[in-house]
Amino acid sequence: MTYRYLDCETIGLRPYGGVIWILTWFDLKRLRVFHNCFGLTRKDLPLDVIREMEDPTIVKVIQNAEFDGPYIELNLGIKIRNIETPG
Repeated sequence: MTYRYLDCETIGLRPYGGVIWILTWFDLKRLRVFHNCFGLTRKDLPLDVIREMEDPTIVKVIQNAEFDGPYIELNLGIKIRNIETPG
């Protein structure tokens, strides 16, 4: 099974009108950090990361998935599939 680890930092507690200013993506070999203090957009992320986020065969581990998942979907237009929460 393939795993990826995701975290994001936001401005605002609700995804509507909120801003994602940093997103981290870890594939067990390399930690990648994407940052834009004016708010990340889909264009700020490489296509390979977007594809992996949407790939249902890859398990995405997200610490606060109930918050980060909808935030990413509404602000970046990326539907993350196959989410696992640590615990």
